Amino acid sequence: MENLENIELSLQINYYLLILTFLIAILYSYFVYKNTIPQISKKLKVFLIFVRTLIIALIVILIFEPILTFDYKEEIEPANLVFVDNSSSMVLQDSIIRSDKITDILSALEKNVEGEIELYSFGNKIDSVINPLKYNEPLTNFEEIFEFAANEKKEIASILIISDGIINDGSNSVNIPERAGIPFFTVGIGDTTIHSDIKIKKVLYNKLVYVDEPTEIRSIILNEYLAENNVSVSLFENSKLVDQQNVTLSSSGINNVSFTYTPNKPGQPALSIKVSKLDSEITFQNNSKSFIVDILESRINVLLISGSPSSDYSFIKQSLLKDEKLNISEIIQISESKFFNGDNYYNLIDSADILFLIGFPVRNTPKELLNSVTQAISSKHKPIFFLSSPTIDYQKLKSLEAFLPFIVKNFSNGFNQVQPQIIDNTNVLLSPKTFEVTEWNNLPPIYQTKSEIIPKPGSMVSANSKIRNITTGVPLILTFKLGRNKSIAVNGFDIWRWKLQSSQAASNLFDTFISNSIKLLNVDETKKQINIKPVKKVFSSAEQIEFTAEIYDETLTPQNNAEIKAIIQKGDENFEIAFHSIGDGLYEGIFETNLTGSFNYKGFVNFGNNFRSSTAGSFVITNVDIEKLRYRMNKDYLNLLATVSNGKYFDIDEPNNLFDYINQNYSKNIKSRVFKTEFKIWTSEWVLILIILLFSIEWFIRKRMGML
Repeated sequence: MENLENIELSLQINYYLLILTFLIAILYSYFVYKNTIPQISKKLKVFLIFVRTLIIALIVILIFEPILTFDYKEEIEPANLVFVDNSSSMVLQDSIIRSDKITDILSALEKNVEGEIELYSFGNKIDSVINPLKYNEPLTNFEEIFEFAANEKKEIASILIISDGIINDGSNSVNIPERAGIPFFTVGIGDTTIHSDIKIKKVLYNKLVYVDEPTEIRSIILNEYLAENNVSVSLFENSKLVDQQNVTLSSSGINNVSFTYTPNKPGQPALSIKVSKLDSEITFQNNSKSFIVDILESRINVLLISGSPSSDYSFIKQSLLKDEKLNISEIIQISESKFFNGDNYYNLIDSADILFLIGFPVRNTPKELLNSVTQAISSKHKPIFFLSSPTIDYQKLKSLEAFLPFIVKNFSNGFNQVQPQIIDNTNVLLSPKTFEVTEWNNLPPIYQTKSEIIPKPGSMVSANSKIRNITTGVPLILTFKLGRNKSIAVNGFDIWRWKLQSSQAASNLFDTFISNSIKLLNVDETKKQINIKPVKKVFSSAEQIEFTAEIYDETLTPQNNAEIKAIIQKGDENFEIAFHSIGDGLYEGIFETNLTGSFNYKGFVNFGNNFRSSTAGSFVITNVDIEKLRYRMNKDYLNLLATVSNGKYFDIDEPNNLFDYINQNYSKNIKSRVFKTEFKIWTSEWVLILIILLFSIEWFIRKRMGML
């Protein structure tokens, strides 16, 4: 319920000065009506003085932007969320007894817990509990609970989880609940009998790694009653042995085994950690754990070379700095022998992946610097982004002409103000799916040399220049590829104006253009634009067989409108699955089957009217129920989850004081929220109407009385 707490009037003026202004208004009004012609009654004088004073006061108040603020107070009652584990591991043993215990505690919750209770079941997903629990979920994912709570719109007093604590999907990290500020109460149910076993508890790794950059993969291996035994721990990449270590199992029950993994090519290989088997283990199913890493190209080194400091240079640099994958270096020429970052530019040029030539070269550019740049482009095939400037030396630019998409003839010192006129609206450089042609064509004008600029054969002109809406045919934005050399050129300067244009629809156009230029220049022609594969190599028969696909254009920009299918083959049988887009160039597909064994697949993508073949591979479905790989309640995790979140762990057979804890926490979390509503009097049309009305009344009375 909302209650009005306070009303406040604020003005952009000292209140003493405001009072003084009112006094002056009163004195002025009194002076105006002290002696009137003709004489009027005293009551009418007082009324007219009041009206005139009120008019002046309202006008003065409006000048100082008055704001009327209303403070409202609202009480917010939080909810108690209850999550019941609906996975099949919950009833592996004593199924009827366990099910009855859960039913009893849920009934007691409804009778003894204050406030609203929201009841959910969870396994590999979250569901509202409407029908009786079936305990048939194939996976258990606690991370789904954390994400659900984080996205909940209403206030949460506490979260109660009834589970065996066995996690076989998602993360078992407690970092999110530890920071959430919500107490987690956990109730454990399950078998606490200890058997001899080895299991890989978790594998810690970076999901994104870079080619030729070593990354550490750490595994945590638990053993129960198998201390002092010797085992081998191995790291595999797509079933190929990468590294192996001999380990003596610790008496503490925990071994941390780390591998250094250095990928040699980009992709998403399936990695796995495997521990050798001991005869006394109760099961071997948990002796291995598979995972997938995304291997990216190394960070991109971008070198900015400018003949002098300029606004274009600053805006381009700021745009590039927004991309964390870029290492930005710079060479800014101050004079013939002086540079902003020193004169050791040879190493910078040599280590650069992409060169941005911004107003370079100029008249006093050293020959050695120009030769170094030319040599790097010609012999090492470094891609270039070229931007003109008013100080550029076109004679010196001829040394780079072989690698640029244009030729300059009939040099002129004059400049025209031009706007882009898009002629190739399919070019990914211009992000045709993001920005309309009109948004490009309506950009603020920039400057372009009056020299004759001719596109080279083989170059692609994305935009010509236009002057006062008349197309000139002079190329403004061009791309060029010759062998292993690539270049992009903008034959104009002051393109920083594009960043400051007022169109909201094109507010990111400048940054996107620079980002696309980097992608186009850096793209690895050998990198696949299409990648279709299962999420892992080995599935259990209880799991969904999930496929993912990644689709990119020639700049490796994700595409969301492709049509994808996969043909799966086992022996003489063929199955077809379709994919749906989930955004960012990613697609998902599900294969459902009762068969087990080895399967082959081939992916197909339709970019036009024909499907074309893509990646192919294989996967295996084993006859194993993943929920039955672990058999003992994970009390330690449930206890840890409760402890780090300031909650408490309870055993389902002795839930003493559980309801008291929940109720105490609920009472503490009933909050009051104060919110403000502002009424800007100085923008109100009603105040203006009131002033006009008062003026009209005064004028009418004066007119009626014949006053001068």
